[in-house]
Amino acid sequence: VPLSDQCLVAFQTKCLALVTSACTDSDAASLVALCFITANCGEVPCSGGPLAAALSGVTPDVKSAMDERWERWQWKGPVRLEPLTQWAVSLELSQGAHLASGSEDF
Repeated sequence: VPLSDQCLVAFQTKCLALVTSACTDSDAASLVALCFITANCGEVPCSGGPLAAALSGVTPDVKSAMDERWERWQWKGPVRLEPLTQWAVSLELSQGAHLASGSEDF
């Protein structure tokens, strides 16, 4: 059962408060995990919210770290591909093109 909008915003806000401004590899992993969780709640970047706001200001280095993390993360659970694709494409991650092509290989 997806989180309610109010719970999702609260969850994102609390998680994002733990991400450092230096954005370490573990921070990039946290941001990627938040993208998956948010996508599974049916939310997309154009919906706004704390995650979309935080990701709008990430540096190219952070995007690169997220792209590497996303690529090597072997997601084992179900995922809503359409919202997840929108998150990857909005971040200009290489996985965005992979997902948009319709491939479901994770």
